[in-house]
Amino acid sequence: MDPRGPLMIEHRLIEKMIEVISREVDQFSRGKQPEPVFIDTMVDFIRTYADRTHHGKEEEIMFKTLAEKKMKPEDKKVMQELIKEHELGRAMVRAIVGIL
Repeated sequence: MDPRGPLMIEHRLIEKMIEVISREVDQFSRGKQPEPVFIDTMVDFIRTYADRTHHGKEEEIMFKTLAEKKMKPEDKKVMQELIKEHELGRAMVRAIVGIL
């Protein structure tokens, strides 16, 4: 298996959960009351699985290993964009938790 294989599988699971979250947010915009248990569960999923487990592997293993390699400028740019996306995701979760 390609070393990226497990990360790609994790990406698909995270995407599925984001779809679930998006559908629920759509319902909120139509007047449905937010369910605190759902919100807590999704925040926990994002913090624990998406951020610590998945992003942790990317940041602590893949990105660090790639940073030691000679990379094309466009590949470095993509890696920096991913790191920024991780930071943005963490900030968004903090904002959600701050609202609760």
